[in-house]
Amino acid sequence: MDMVYYYFLKFFIYSVIGYISEVLYVYFNSKKIVNRGFLYGPYIPIYGVGCLMINFLLIGYYNDSIVVFIMSFVICSILEYFTSYLMEKVFKTRWWDYSYYKYNINGRVCLKNSILFGFGGIATIYILDPAINLFLASIDNSVKIKASILLMIIICIDITLSTFEAVRISNISNHLDAIMDEYTINKNIKLNKIRMRLFMAFPYLVNNDKVINRLKKLKKDFSKKQ
Repeated sequence: MDMVYYYFLKFFIYSVIGYISEVLYVYFNSKKIVNRGFLYGPYIPIYGVGCLMINFLLIGYYNDSIVVFIMSFVICSILEYFTSYLMEKVFKTRWWDYSYYKYNINGRVCLKNSILFGFGGIATIYILDPAINLFLASIDNSVKIKASILLMIIICIDITLSTFEAVRISNISNHLDAIMDEYTINKNIKLNKIRMRLFMAFPYLVNNDKVINRLKKLKKDFSKKQ
C-alpha cells in the first residue's frame, strides 16, 4: 500500500511540473501568463499519467536514449490523442486544435508537440525521475501517506468542480455571442455565468475568431464583475 502513495506523489509532482511547463511555453510564445489546464489547481494530470507510463514502460531501456526518445514520442502522442477524443465525446466540444500546424492528426496531435514529448521523456528518465526518487526517499512514510490523502481529496474536489464548470462552458459556448451582446447593452448582467479561465486556457472551446476577439476585449470587464 505504501507504493500506492509513493506513485501517487510521483504522479502529482509530474502533474505540477507539466503545469509549469505549459504556463512557461504559452508565456514564451504569447508573453502572457495563462492558467493552463482543465483543473483549478496548478497541476495537469495528463502529464502525471504520461510520465508514469514512461517510467513503467521505458525504464528498461535506460541505456538506449534513442529508444526512450522514440517511445516517449509515440506513447505521449497516443495519450494526448485519446485524451482529446475522450474529452470531446464527454463535453461535446474541442478543447485544443492543432489543425493549423503541419503534420497533425485530426488536429488532436501534431509533430511539433510530439517531438517535445520525446525530449520530455528523455528529461523524465534521466533527470526528473532520479531527482524525484531521491526527494521522496528523504520523506518519512507517514508524511507521504498524509500528504497523499490530503492531495487526493483536493484533486477529487477540483475534478468535481472543474467538470461542472466545463459542462456549463460547453452548454453556453454556442450562445456566447448573444450573451456578450446582452452584456454590451446591460453592464449589470451577472457575468459569473461565463468562466473566463477555461476560455482563455482553451481558446478552441469557441472555434470562432470573432467571438474570441470579443472575449479578449471584454476580459477586463469580466474580471471586475466576477
